[in-house]
Amino acid sequence: MDTYANLSLKTITGFRWASKYCKNAKYVFKTDDDLWMNLFHINNTMDEIITNDNTFYGNCFGSGYPHRSPSSKWYTPYRFYPHRWYGSFCLGSALLMQGRAVQIAAEVAEKVPYFHVEDVYISGLFLSVLYFNSRRFLSIAYWSCNISLKVVPGGFPKSDLLGVTVALIHVAAQRFLAV
Repeated sequence: MDTYANLSLKTITGFRWASKYCKNAKYVFKTDDDLWMNLFHINNTMDEIITNDNTFYGNCFGSGYPHRSPSSKWYTPYRFYPHRWYGSFCLGSALLMQGRAVQIAAEVAEKVPYFHVEDVYISGLFLSVLYFNSRRFLSIAYWSCNISLKVVPGGFPKSDLLGVTVALIHVAAQRFLAV
């Protein structure tokens, strides 16, 4: 079933798919479907950014806290996570990893207990078991809509993404022609 509580499973399945069908991929970029990505810019900067096999990049935080209200979509009962704070984790909306790191993650997925909050599970609990490091990739940050950015803030209805893309291409063309 396609529910928020299954996002962690979907991401692990994506890791498995990428490790099986994209064995020679240099990088794997996981993103939510409501983000617009400037893939040309990301592609042109990956070699400068990624320097280590066991590091993943995203919009990372020092910590966060479990939501204890049953009405929250991030609800986490004490029996699932008894601690007051989560450790470091990155938002699951955009993660960048080397292809080999994704293969390693896919290989050990069954050995890490499942947790329903994708951000915390994938980039916090799951990848920390592998002794992976997280680094804030400042270019994957959530700022206002600007062609120089790599990610436009999420929450766009899919029907609006084409309009955003056309608008950003128009701005880029104007900048290019002004040079």
